Amino acid sequence: MISKTVSWIAAALLCLALWACSDNQAKICDDITKAIEQQDVSRATTLADGLYTRLDECSIKTLASLTADFTALVAVNAANGDEAAAIQAMRNTVACYDKAMEKDPTQAMAMWKDIEKQTANQGVAINLTVVAEAFRTQLEAYDNPTSELKEEAAQQVVVDSIDAQAATEGMAAN
Repeated sequence: MISKTVSWIAAALLCLALWACSDNQAKICDDITKAIEQQDVSRATTLADGLYTRLDECSIKTLASLTADFTALVAVNAANGDEAAAIQAMRNTVACYDKAMEKDPTQAMAMWKDIEKQTANQGVAINLTVVAEAFRTQLEAYDNPTSELKEEAAQQVVVDSIDAQAATEGMAAN
C-alpha cells in the first residue's frame, strides 16, 4: 500500500515538474524528471542539488518544480530506506517552498494551487503547502536533540508524508 501510494505521488509530481520549469532552466528540470522516472535517484539528486545551490536565480516556476522534485525524492528515498537522503530532501523541499514564498507570495500561492489542481487531475491532489508544513514539523522534531521523539520522528518520515498526502486528497475531494 505504501509503495503504491509513493508511486502515485512520485508520478504526479514528475508530470508536474515538466510543466513548472522556466525556459532557461527547463533542460535541468527535464533531466531531473527523467532521472526520477528511470529510478536514477543519484542523478536526480545531483541535478536537483545543482539547481538548489542557485535558488536565488530560480524563477517561481523553477522553485515550484524543485519543491515537487524534492518531495518526490523524499518519497523515493524513504521507500528505498535511505533515511538520511529522505531527511535532506525534506529540508530542500521546505527551503524551495520558503524561497518561492519569499520571492513572491502571491505568485507562489497561485503556483501551489495550480499544482494541486494539476495533480488532482492525475488522481492524487498534492498540496505542497500542506506537505511543506508537515515536513517542517517533522524536521523540527527530528532536529531537536532533547526530544524524546527524535528516533520516532526519523521513523515516521514516510508515514507523515503519506498522511499529508491523504489529508490533501481529502481536501481536494471537498
